[in-house]
Amino acid sequence: MSTIDALLLASIIPTLFTIGKFIIKKHLDFMGVLSIISLILSAVFALLFNIPQLLLIQTTSIIGFFGIIMLISLLFPRPALFYVARSLLAHHDPQRFASFNFGWSLPQYRSFYRTLTAVWGGVTVANFLLQAILAFTLPVPVMMVLNPILALCFLLSPLQWSIRTTRKNRPLFDQIHQQQGVSF
Repeated sequence: MSTIDALLLASIIPTLFTIGKFIIKKHLDFMGVLSIISLILSAVFALLFNIPQLLLIQTTSIIGFFGIIMLISLLFPRPALFYVARSLLAHHDPQRFASFNFGWSLPQYRSFYRTLTAVWGGVTVANFLLQAILAFTLPVPVMMVLNPILALCFLLSPLQWSIRTTRKNRPLFDQIHQQQGVSF
């Protein structure tokens, strides 16, 4: 079996998981759909150009692309992670939605989301760049082992930092929720 065929076969598992989740829950997962699209594009380019490394960096390329979007969003009035957090935490509840929007009027709140977006954008882009360089430098079997380890190492520190920063800002969030009469 060729390297590309083996990598495509290994990529089928996350795709089947996403499809199964859709069948069971009748809900499309945005990251899952993005992952399937990335797999299809990576597979086409890998087969077309006979470059298995494209399949090795497919997951990180999605995350890296989102990182670039986060960094670009810093140029706009509200950064990407503000919208992501609002979407996840407000659950289409008008009061929660209003609470998020009210929070934006406070400098500390804006600083929190801008810093969070900058850190995560930088980390995800750096992770993608490192994995892409290594994928085209190291043998495929080595990268098969290194990819999940690198992803975990890259994401643990910013995740811990995010949790600490969120806890540190908890009084601010509680104050906003109390002023808006919203419970999260």
